[in-house]
Amino acid sequence: MATLQDFQFLSYIDGVDQYLFIRRDGHVVAHNFKDPEETVSTVVMIAENCESLQRDMGNSRCLYCQFQRSSGQHLLIFLLGNYYLCILQRPDCDSHTTVENIITYLNKLTRERVNHSGIMNK
Repeated sequence: MATLQDFQFLSYIDGVDQYLFIRRDGHVVAHNFKDPEETVSTVVMIAENCESLQRDMGNSRCLYCQFQRSSGQHLLIFLLGNYYLCILQRPDCDSHTTVENIITYLNKLTRERVNHSGIMNK
């Protein structure tokens, strides 16, 4: 099972400027946003609308939503079951590469387990 320390590693992924990991109800689980409370309601609203679109399209799978900003600091929102992960991308990075890096890391978290001593088991 993933720990909070695992999510803190998100800030080291190439392309990630800030991250916000929240429960569906808006409770902040982990973040490095400067002011996460300003962003929570927007992330929940966007994620709920993405899930609604999934249902309307016959339960199509939507892994993430991307909002391109003129500043180049794009907003990525990943739908992770009962949680949402919001990434504020660095403007000097390629979106496709950043998304691939995040998905690779999230897949790694679901495949590996960390025991309470901090030793990873594969």
